[in-house]
Amino acid sequence: YGRSFRQTRRWSAMPKEEEAKPPPTLLERIEQNDPTLKELAGFGGYGYHRIATALRKNATITSFKLSNCQLGGDRDEGCIYLMQALIARRSSLKRISLARNFIGFNGAAAVANFIRASQDDPSIYHSIRLDLLQNCFGDEGARVIADAIRDGTMQDKAQTIVDIGLEKNRIGNEG
Repeated sequence: YGRSFRQTRRWSAMPKEEEAKPPPTLLERIEQNDPTLKELAGFGGYGYHRIATALRKNATITSFKLSNCQLGGDRDEGCIYLMQALIARRSSLKRISLARNFIGFNGAAAVANFIRASQDDPSIYHSIRLDLLQNCFGDEGARVIADAIRDGTMQDKAQTIVDIGLEKNRIGNEG
């Protein structure tokens, strides 16, 4: 009695379910102007060069909390790149925190350039809170930042910086 059974396979014309896509990376969200991304808190493992490049095209982020991100140090390149990107993006900002980044004079000069640029277009830049606590730009850096604010006032430009934190920056009586 050797019975044979024939196996049949059924093929479905239904397409396979698409594999779930991984969520977008921080860099992709910045580049794509993700409307839910309003605050940048750290670099998500990316270097400041890549983040700064992506930020030039971003219009959704209004708050930058970049404390302890190593933007200072060797000629303050990170701070300089970031400030140049913020000037280039020409989009509304509310808060920039660069505390505890070891920012020196070159970084302070980049911040001063940002302040000057913000005063040139108060329709975009207004009511910015700037936190530069615990860096190390000293008297010279404090002076260049103060000059940028003062120059805007003397030229009847809008004051875009409404609050600035400069504590613990090695600022003496000269700053």
